[in-house]
Amino acid sequence: MNKYGYLKGLITDAETLIVPDAYDGISAKIIEYCGFHAAQCSGYSFSFLLRIGRIFAERDHIKLNA
Repeated sequence: MNKYGYLKGLITDAETLIVPDAYDGISAKIIEYCGFHAAQCSGYSFSFLLRIGRIFAERDHIKLNA
């Protein structure tokens, strides 16, 4: 079964699907390790991650090109 069919099966199943939010690769691996069948990334969490990165870069005086 391909990934599309697998996800469609999870969504249409009678069991409740809990999908945690992964904002980077490390959090996605943790979600996978914990046994969840799916993960998602919201625009808010991704933009929050970018903002946190910018705060640390400014704190450490690292010049960003964006």
